Amino acid sequence: QKIHRVAIPCTISELMGIDEGDYVKLKVIERISKEESVKMRT
Repeated sequence: QKIHRVAIPCTISELMGIDEGDYVKLKVIERISKEESVKMRT
């Protein structure tokens, strides 16, 4: 059983087929894209 440094339930990361590094990258990309869309609206 892998121990995750980031708090991700094993089942979620396994279902999505991503490791914790990819998970962090996805979260960062999500946040950036949200910020970009906010900028575009104003």
